[in-house]
Amino acid sequence: MVEKYIVTKNKIIIGNFETSQGKKGIEKSMAGTVYDNIIKVDIDSDHRRETHIDEYEKDGKFKKLSERVNNGHLILPEDHKLDGEKIIPKTLEEKFNDGLLEISPFMKAVGNDLIEKTDAELVSTGVKTQSEIDEQKQIDADEKLIAEEMRKMAIANLGDELGAVKK
Repeated sequence: MVEKYIVTKNKIIIGNFETSQGKKGIEKSMAGTVYDNIIKVDIDSDHRRETHIDEYEKDGKFKKLSERVNNGHLILPEDHKLDGEKIIPKTLEEKFNDGLLEISPFMKAVGNDLIEKTDAELVSTGVKTQSEIDEQKQIDADEKLIAEEMRKMAIANLGDELGAVKK
């Protein structure tokens, strides 16, 4: 009859065997290897090498993902998080708030979007002063006015050239 055994060292599974030779066969196979315990487990158990024995329920099935994470047996990548029993990527906003992402001081992360800060936000965060914002608005308005006047002049010149061609 085939039985299943796990071998542990410091509560970490270092061996996983299915054998008909029992514990004595495992001891022979492990000769020269330092280990703490050989434990008989259910043949259908989920035990895996390089996992902690405390990650499993008594029936040999993995504990809930959230429990394994909370107990420190499973370390999530820093740009991921636990959502119920799923591991999902953090949003841009969460990455920024956690210090994992640098963005321009003129932008802010909202969920998974990067958007421009409002004028009030730029002032409140010290990125710009109100006078700098007012000055930039005036420059933008002046440039828009100049561009419109240049467009009108180009249209007028084109009209003059078309009139000269018709004559």
